[in-house]
Amino acid sequence: MDGGDNFVGALIQNANFVREAVFSEQTLSVLNQHVLSPSSPLQTLRRQFIDLLSTVFSIMTPVIQPLLDRLNTALTNSPDVVVLIFVVVLLFIALQILAWMRRMVAWVTGLMFKLIFWACMIGVVAVVVQRGPEQTVKDLVVVVSKVAGYGAALKDVWVSEYRRYEAQQSEGPGARAAHEYVQAGARGGR
Repeated sequence: MDGGDNFVGALIQNANFVREAVFSEQTLSVLNQHVLSPSSPLQTLRRQFIDLLSTVFSIMTPVIQPLLDRLNTALTNSPDVVVLIFVVVLLFIALQILAWMRRMVAWVTGLMFKLIFWACMIGVVAVVVQRGPEQTVKDLVVVVSKVAGYGAALKDVWVSEYRRYEAQQSEGPGARAAHEYVQAGARGGR
């Protein structure tokens, strides 16, 4: 329990440090002086951007207003086109969301494979460091020999089943039924 209490205490201490750093008097005075002050460069840029937008809007309004009025009357007179456009836009948005999800799943899958690979590499390095290179090689030889033994046993089972299948196929339908009857008798009946 002591380790958990130390962790929680350290977490609270770090949170207090961040709170004091973000909301200290010095930070607030810097924000007021350099960001929120009307004479700050940020506020000057904001005012210039708003003035630019206002100018562009006042210039473009006489040009775009008649087009918007015609578009509004055309859409009001033909509601089928509006519904069709709405369905096409909705389909387009759905396909974009699905494409985004596919890319996200592919990215997360790749990330997980990379994390698993590097975790295995770190595990191998940790084993080598902990047990030493000689003992690691000995352990690796034992593991490889066990896997090879299991592989050989699996191969033997597969080959025997394949030969049995080939024998059944070469005998014919009547012989196969007799063979099954003999096997059923050996197992104690059906």
